[in-house]
Amino acid sequence: MEFNSLQNLVDQALLKKQQERSNRVRSHKFVPSSFGRCFRMQILRRANAEETNPIGVETLRIFAVGTLFHTFLQGFLPKHQTEVKVEDVDVLGFADVVFDDSVEDIKTVRSWGFKKMKSPDYDITKDKMEYVLQVVWYAGRLKKKMAKIIAVDKDSLEIREFTLFVSEYIQAVKDELKTLRTYWTIYKKDGTLPLPKPRAYGGKECKYCAYFDKCNKIEKAF
Repeated sequence: MEFNSLQNLVDQALLKKQQERSNRVRSHKFVPSSFGRCFRMQILRRANAEETNPIGVETLRIFAVGTLFHTFLQGFLPKHQTEVKVEDVDVLGFADVVFDDSVEDIKTVRSWGFKKMKSPDYDITKDKMEYVLQVVWYAGRLKKKMAKIIAVDKDSLEIREFTLFVSEYIQAVKDELKTLRTYWTIYKKDGTLPLPKPRAYGGKECKYCAYFDKCNKIEKAF
């Protein structure tokens, strides 16, 4: 067996899966996992715009590891409680875990990030508002009182739970959707996109955006 051949097999499989996903037609709805991110990116995604910057294989590996953790943790629960489809007229997503009184969203984190989350004064609503908006939308739509973010250390499988009362954050979700719907109406009318503005990942969101080159080209045209 050639050295690193297993790595090549893994990478090729991930790239193939990515290609298959890129060929599918999206639902033309907003995606809760994108809430809290750049509004322009969210409009382009809903419009099923062609991605100019596909995710690199290194990042695909990281995502694959996160999927493995999701599958492992969800395996402790009845199937009907996991990957629950949640849909509105213009939003579609899948909740990780649904209980009688709450919705829980699993987020895998590298050790350095998890160490930060373990700090007594850590505030996830300030550091990861995109996580909050996502899980609160699910919980609100399913009429649950609580939403939980389950942070998992990828190295140790240590878990920290962050419990949120939906009533305290549902207005932020409504504001997010109100803005998105306004931008979508404008886009459908004359193709005008909102200004690009990174809102997640500590201001480094553009670095990971699938529309980075497209966005740059748009900006240089003005």
